[in-house]
Amino acid sequence: MNIVPLIAFLGSLVGILVILYRKVPVLLQLPPDGAGLKIQDFVPGMIRKIAKSERWKKIALEKVLQKILSKARVLALKTENRTGEWLEKLRQRSQERKTRFTESYWEQFKKKAKIKKEK
Repeated sequence: MNIVPLIAFLGSLVGILVILYRKVPVLLQLPPDGAGLKIQDFVPGMIRKIAKSERWKKIALEKVLQKILSKARVLALKTENRTGEWLEKLRQRSQERKTRFTESYWEQFKKKAKIKKEK
């Protein structure tokens, strides 16, 4: 039962050693004082290149459009849900009103009207 975790551990250890074997020589070639190229030197230039890129603009516009459309869809769904609730409430009120005025109510109303006419 303990052999599976042992195999996973040994496989991971071998993988880490292979990565270190490949990367240590490259790391040793870097200058120790950090006087080489820095990331800060690349960032402004890369940002300018990306900002000028037509492909980036197209992707950014598509994302903005996608967000706008998804928010509009959510708003439409909420509106539809709310109007559905209002319609349901109106139908319930209508049913309640219909049940309140039964046949006996109208007959009593007619009797009262006859009594008033006779007087």
